[in-house]
Amino acid sequence: MKYYSTQRPVTPGSYPKPEGNKVLEIVNYDSRQYVPQIGREAWGYIVYESRITDKEAADYELVWELTCSGCVNEKADRNMDCCWDCNRNPRRRRQDLYKTGRR
Repeated sequence: MKYYSTQRPVTPGSYPKPEGNKVLEIVNYDSRQYVPQIGREAWGYIVYESRITDKEAADYELVWELTCSGCVNEKADRNMDCCWDCNRNPRRRRQDLYKTGRR
C-alpha cells in the first residue's frame, strides 16, 4: 500500500513502523511535486506490505494512494478517478449510488 508524505520528505522517524508490516520502498522527490493520485503535492512516498491504520497515517501526515478503475455503475472502458462518493472508495461503506439518488 502506497502512502504519500505531504508535509516533509520521508526520513527516519517521519513514518510509522507497525509490527509485522514491512516497508517495501521509500522514494523522495527532489522537491515537492503534484501527485494526481492524491490530488495534491507530496515530498515522496512510502510503500508498505499492507495497509496501516488511519490513525497511523494521520499521526504522520501520510495520505494513501487511492487507485480506482472507475465507478461500478459506469461503462468498463471509462477510466475515472475515485471521488468521495465513489462506491470503490474504501473509506466509505459500499452503496449503490444510483439507488440512493446520489451521483
